[in-house]
Amino acid sequence: MNDHFGQLVGNKVLQLVAAGLQESCREYDYVARMGGDEFVLVLPGLRPQDLEDKLRRIESVVRDSGAAVCKQPLIAISAGAAFYPEDGGDAESLLAEADRRMYAAKQSHKNRPASTGLAALQAALGAPTPESVK
Repeated sequence: MNDHFGQLVGNKVLQLVAAGLQESCREYDYVARMGGDEFVLVLPGLRPQDLEDKLRRIESVVRDSGAAVCKQPLIAISAGAAFYPEDGGDAESLLAEADRRMYAAKQSHKNRPASTGLAALQAALGAPTPESVK
């Protein structure tokens, strides 16, 4: 986005995304920007079966933020999720697993340009997607 619209526009989108993420989270969730366009959300007690709804809300925040600034829905997300204790016993291992899954989701985006962040994350988690059930 910065290459096309410039850094000021990119920064405005990131600010809107950050604010939207905070608004879409519970008061005891944690949202942090890791750098660039990467964010980490710590969502205590989020059950795996609730991930799909949460990811849809996050995708909406990102899409709406891009559209508000650029007047067109230009951006999508690549998400990675990890659950305690199934995916790790400490913050470092959970972050590493979520990061691995995020990069798998990014790769899925490259292989299937029309895929959503949800479909890419489901693929990275090994969950069935509508495409894989057909």
